[in-house]
Amino acid sequence: MRVPSPGVDSILQYRVQNNVMRIGELASKAGVNVQSVRFYERRRILREPVRAPSGYRVYGKSDVDDICFIKQCQELGFTLKEIQPLLRLHRAAAKLTASGVRRPSEFRDIAQLARLKLQQIEEKMRSLKAVRMRLLTMVDQIDTVTSVGCPGSAASSRPSKR
Repeated sequence: MRVPSPGVDSILQYRVQNNVMRIGELASKAGVNVQSVRFYERRRILREPVRAPSGYRVYGKSDVDDICFIKQCQELGFTLKEIQPLLRLHRAAAKLTASGVRRPSEFRDIAQLARLKLQQIEEKMRSLKAVRMRLLTMVDQIDTVTSVGCPGSAASSRPSKR
């Protein structure tokens, strides 16, 4: 039976007690790949990680929370550019909530940004419904066309000359 050296054991104990992890573990816990973590760092969406003396990036639970928040925002249709201010508000609200503040003002700001996104989505839905109706009309024209030519063009919707 091999007994770990005291140095390795103390490092593992430190990592467990302080919730520190390397990039692979962070990616796994957050449900993304390592390249996504590095991409978020390059785009400055994630904070620059602390480096261990060995040069490894060191992450904590807050980094897992940040990535999960980013993924949730992306699923709701937010772009990375739109996520950056939301993430700053999210971090501030998380700190205040952890310190006992019941309803940080950052929640109101997050809700306002979400309302703006909702308005954009509703406008997009109206636009898509209009496109859908035009496509349905075109499909109907194609199904009933009797002349030769492009059935979607204005020329083909005019009666043919004989």
